[in-house]
Amino acid sequence: MTLFKTSLFVFDRLDSTNDFLFQADLEEYPLGTAVLALSQSAGKGRSGRTWQSGVGGMYLSIVFKPSYLDGLTLLGAYCVIRLCREQFGLKTELRWPNDVYVGERKLSGVLPRVKFLGSVVERAVLGVGLNVCQSLESFPSELSGRVATLSHLTGESLHVESVAHRFLAVFEEEWARYESVGCSGLVELCQPYLQGRGCRAIAAGPAGTGRELGVIDRLGSRGELLFQDGSALENLGVEERLQVLSPHMESM
Repeated sequence: MTLFKTSLFVFDRLDSTNDFLFQADLEEYPLGTAVLALSQSAGKGRSGRTWQSGVGGMYLSIVFKPSYLDGLTLLGAYCVIRLCREQFGLKTELRWPNDVYVGERKLSGVLPRVKFLGSVVERAVLGVGLNVCQSLESFPSELSGRVATLSHLTGESLHVESVAHRFLAVFEEEWARYESVGCSGLVELCQPYLQGRGCRAIAAGPAGTGRELGVIDRLGSRGELLFQDGSALENLGVEERLQVLSPHMESM
């Protein structure tokens, strides 16, 4: 197993922790560096969407050089799931491709970026946003009923920097495992936590549009989403998000 030890730098505010480490001088912020911003002015989610980044959330990025590129999103999501289940007793699940949910409320999102020098990987940056202790009222009204925070779910008074250190301890362990077993081994760890198995899924687009995907079966060996009809989904469209239809919703 590859040994990996992170060094954490904390900033009151950054535009984006992912952008910061993607552009950083590796002599100043070498591989293994983690950057935590207590707020972001330009946080990004999947497909460039805005990530709400007010005070009270964990906005953390880690720079490293992986042996594999498949599964980086799953690596971050699994670390969040493991942290929340083992240390906070929360029934967290993977909402494919890059979110962690508790029931129908989003708790975390993961966004990797990879930088190449020619055809060689120079660095990967894994960004993790985790709602820690924001008030639900601090989110935009259209999100307040669809998000959760650790403090809201546990009733505990939590500190972002402490949660970040706990997350990094999990990440260091899981990074070593990932380097040893690769994406297929990571998929097996994530498989039990895939949300919506046996339920219909649609790719929901803007203004109420959507397309049928099928009934969710499992994750494929590279982290793709497999359906019971044998089809597979590698990526969602830029404007799409995965919507899982519960049996109750399907019968309405």
